[in-house]
Amino acid sequence: MTLLANLLSKSELKMNPESSVLSYSLEFGLVAVGFLVGVLVATAFFRPAVATVLIRIKSATMLSLGVGLLAWGIICMISGEPFARPFAYPNIIRSAIECVAWGSGMLTGGIVYLIIGYAGLFPRE
Repeated sequence: MTLLANLLSKSELKMNPESSVLSYSLEFGLVAVGFLVGVLVATAFFRPAVATVLIRIKSATMLSLGVGLLAWGIICMISGEPFARPFAYPNIIRSAIECVAWGSGMLTGGIVYLIIGYAGLFPRE
C-alpha cells in the first residue's frame, strides 16, 4: 500500500457529508471577509479619508461591544445565576469574569480608536 492510500484509509480523514457543506461555507465566508478587509486596507492606504472612516466605525463597534460585554458580565456576577455565554459559536468567553475582562478590553480599545479617529495620530501643522 502506498503512503497516500494508507492516509486516505484512516477514519479521521474521511469526509462526513453532513458537516462538509457547513465547513466549506464557513471557510468560503472567512476567505471572502478576509479579501474584503484586504481591499479596504489597501484602499485606506491610498485614501486617508477612507482610513478615518474605518477607524471611526471600528471605534463605535468596539465601544458598543465593550459596554455590552461589561454590562453582561456585571449583571451575571450580581445575579448569581449560572453564566449564559453571549456568543454560542466561539468558545472564548466561559465565565462572567472573562466577560468583564473582554468588555473592559474592548471598551479601552474603542476609546483609543476614537481618539485616533478624531484627533489623528500626528498633530496637524
